[in-house]
Amino acid sequence: MSKKIKAKTNPVAGHPASPSKPFIPIYLWPALLALVLYANTLGHGFALDDTILIVKNQFTNKGISGWGKIFSTDTFLGYYQLEGRETMITGGRYRPFSMAFFALIYQFFGAKPFVFHLFNVLLYAFSAVVVYKTLRTLLHRTAEESVFSIAFIATLLFVAHPVHTEVVANVKSADELFCLLFSLLSLFFVLKANDSGQNKWSRWAGLAFLCACFSKENALTFLAVIPLALWFFRSDDGRFSAGKTIRLLAFPLLGAVLFILVRGAVLDWKFGENANVLINNPFIKWTGANWVPFNFGERSAAIVYSMGKYLQLLLFPHPLTHDYYPRFIGLVTWSDVWVWLSAAAIMFIAYIGFKGLKQKSILSFSALYYGATLSIVSNIFFPIGTNMAERFVYMPSIAFCVALGYLFTRPKKHKLAWGLLAVILVLYSGKTVIRNRVWKDNGTLAANDIKTSANSAKLNNSYGAQLCQDAMKLNDPREKTGLTNVAIGYFNKALEINPDYIEAFYGRGSAWFIQGNFMAAAQDYLRADNIDPQFPNLKTNLVLALREAAKVLLRQEGGRATAVQYLREAQRRYPNDPEINTLLAQYGQ
Repeated sequence: MSKKIKAKTNPVAGHPASPSKPFIPIYLWPALLALVLYANTLGHGFALDDTILIVKNQFTNKGISGWGKIFSTDTFLGYYQLEGRETMITGGRYRPFSMAFFALIYQFFGAKPFVFHLFNVLLYAFSAVVVYKTLRTLLHRTAEESVFSIAFIATLLFVAHPVHTEVVANVKSADELFCLLFSLLSLFFVLKANDSGQNKWSRWAGLAFLCACFSKENALTFLAVIPLALWFFRSDDGRFSAGKTIRLLAFPLLGAVLFILVRGAVLDWKFGENANVLINNPFIKWTGANWVPFNFGERSAAIVYSMGKYLQLLLFPHPLTHDYYPRFIGLVTWSDVWVWLSAAAIMFIAYIGFKGLKQKSILSFSALYYGATLSIVSNIFFPIGTNMAERFVYMPSIAFCVALGYLFTRPKKHKLAWGLLAVILVLYSGKTVIRNRVWKDNGTLAANDIKTSANSAKLNNSYGAQLCQDAMKLNDPREKTGLTNVAIGYFNKALEINPDYIEAFYGRGSAWFIQGNFMAAAQDYLRADNIDPQFPNLKTNLVLALREAAKVLLRQEGGRATAVQYLREAQRRYPNDPEINTLLAQYGQ
């Protein structure tokens, strides 16, 4: 008589347990998806701030021997190499962990883009494993029968989401990868400490949190996320032990305090201040003579607009761009319909978050997690130097993916839900692969994103500079002039948006110089010099432009007086140039 073999039930997942282990463990599938989606970045070069942090950073280029400076100075000092210039970014930057990682790679492989991109992709794949493992651990005590499905779906959505392309495809953003990775590990270890009662997990949580903070300051928001997680998913009896929570948080708190003390000592306790430069402060406007701060209505409208834009990018990630600098978001006010729609969406998320506090719903936790992790980049509490960036929503996107994972497991008839999920994953994956191609190099990135960020002063300037670099490679003078004329148009647009933009004056001066219009070049270099005489390479280029302009004027009737004036300006800045001194001796009497 045969006996029916009854499948064992997995008490955690709520699904029949497999009689044998799968060939590929379930937690590796999201990691494999990450490797497949980002494989096309491995042939890319360096882009954007990779130059600042890797290619031309003297501390990174020293390899392991540069770690001392990396951990004891502002992140940008190794590039600017001039005390004071590195902290021109609002609040300074102190993110030594990823910099030390770059230096370690440089020690063994040099500045090979393939290796750096490979490590970024591997980090993202490992992050997918950590996301899945943390979500399974976080949710396994809930009454939901679909814990496995929620965690797995959320992780797949996280991996495939196109808004993450900046973080993975741009090597510099390893700071984002490390920050979320270690933050989630800290949460995971706290949960293990709570569930097992073993103190060793608390110590691991503290170490992970310290690494997260040294990767990027955003990790500090997990000091709110971890207690929320304990309240929602580890107080099944309805009681919440504040004392136990404090004990579990002791080591992460110690890590946070240590980070703040070190950061404060290195950056002289600069944590954010309002700069009076548009590129570092989107909340100022030009009056025609000077910059003035936004009023409260203008500032709040711009912030709310940005928060709505983040939600749009999570729901419908198109179009994407690497540049949301001023004035990607223009001078919006509360008369703008989009601002009110954004405000309504924010209030709805807040309502969902606080409404489910007592019921401890997954949607409520997702809403509160989203708000907590986005708060540090919201410009509400302190300025961050820009309106927004896609990398800023990397950590908060976990909440969006968990909420979607939960909603997809709600319908009793799953066929339609699974079909919709499959469509979303295919569309997200396709968009990710396509978007990755844009990150090939600075030229490809700027040429593509200028269509989306047409009102960004920074990108107009960057694209103009890229066109100038391309023009210098041309041999045909007419082609060279034509391309630099296009570049000048972009520099003009940048200066229209930002009238005292030193980089645009410098770039336009360089375009004129390439054309051989030395007088126009000298005028733009002088404008840049009036703003910041210490701007890199400005002095050399200005002296050359003044000298060459003087030589042109000397050949023109009536140009001698202006030529001598130019030569004296050049001599004042570079008194030992033999050609300048010879010309002045000949014509300066």
